[in-house]
Amino acid sequence: MSILPLARRVSLPLALSAALAFCLAGDANGQKAPQKTEGDVCQDAAALLKVAPTSVHLRSSSPEKPIGAYEPSRPTPAGWSYPTVQDFPNLKGLNWTVSLVDLDNDGVDDVRFTAVAGTAACETSYFFKRKAVGGYEVLLHLSGEATICGDDTILTLRHAGKNFLLWYGPFRSSVNPVEPDGKARRLCRISRQPGPARITSTCQEPVCRAVARDARKWPSVREEATEPLSSDAAAVREVPLASLQIGDAEILNLYRGHPGLLVDVDNDGKPELVLMQWFGPRWGIGHEVLVADGAVFRPVDPRKRWPGWPEDSGAREGLLFMRTGGKTYVVAVTPSPTRPHQARVARIYLVDRSGARTVGEVEMKTDWQVSIDRQPSDRPW
Repeated sequence: MSILPLARRVSLPLALSAALAFCLAGDANGQKAPQKTEGDVCQDAAALLKVAPTSVHLRSSSPEKPIGAYEPSRPTPAGWSYPTVQDFPNLKGLNWTVSLVDLDNDGVDDVRFTAVAGTAACETSYFFKRKAVGGYEVLLHLSGEATICGDDTILTLRHAGKNFLLWYGPFRSSVNPVEPDGKARRLCRISRQPGPARITSTCQEPVCRAVARDARKWPSVREEATEPLSSDAAAVREVPLASLQIGDAEILNLYRGHPGLLVDVDNDGKPELVLMQWFGPRWGIGHEVLVADGAVFRPVDPRKRWPGWPEDSGAREGLLFMRTGGKTYVVAVTPSPTRPHQARVARIYLVDRSGARTVGEVEMKTDWQVSIDRQPSDRPW
């Protein structure tokens, strides 16, 4: 992909388009409507945050013009220049994407380099300003070390003919103008929280109604979970691992200290041993299934033994077991892939010797509730 400027993309979601309509339209007499004040960007950003589930949805309203990946070995195209590793050694060692945006609103596009790296998915951004004598200098450097990690990110928004920096987190964000000297200040902070839960189900079987009933007792979808969800007591019997013979020393060491769950997973009248370990909300759970070989429990691959068995990643908030109508059901609970902080999905499976069959899904949804703290500060974020 050539490192050349692309046409400006402006694709505003409906909520933001309505919020900006006052700026763009004239009055009944054909007179041009007055421009909104700088402070109104907080209200419009809050309106956008209320309807945009994730930062991916917010990017569609960004004034940034994407250029592509930075490839230092490629020659600079004729008539165009950009920062280089030779001028800025800190650019070495990361995979950068490049975009253009007039961050300081001086009428000249600045060059943004963005990289996401590390197990915590931390973001680093450099905004480079073109110098009058040629070349570039750093206008603003934002490092992700323990700050812009996970779901947090740095976005740009346009309002009333000006660009603003949005420090975005799923639950807390701030709106910040940037001056030509690189100084950023905060106009406001915006908080949002999931509202009351709404439960929907794709099936009418008794197990689905039971899962929907229990889902109302689950913690609301939020940034941090404190513990995994628990199974139906009628479906499992907890046993200490010391009382069992485990035919795999590595698994025994890994799950030592966690209770074993005796569950008739495949409804054949013989209990399997399920071991689970909670790694927290970011990494979810890990689990092993063991079957009895005489007096010894040995691990099996449930995906091969019962085709259709849910993956670990598909049960990030819990792998539950529910006993209803004389059968044991497996319930895999995970945040919604499209609305991770607003919904969780419980997929329900019935397992027998032929495999794991999907019975249906129960989803717990919420809407965002947004509030604005309009205390400005000379310090950003």
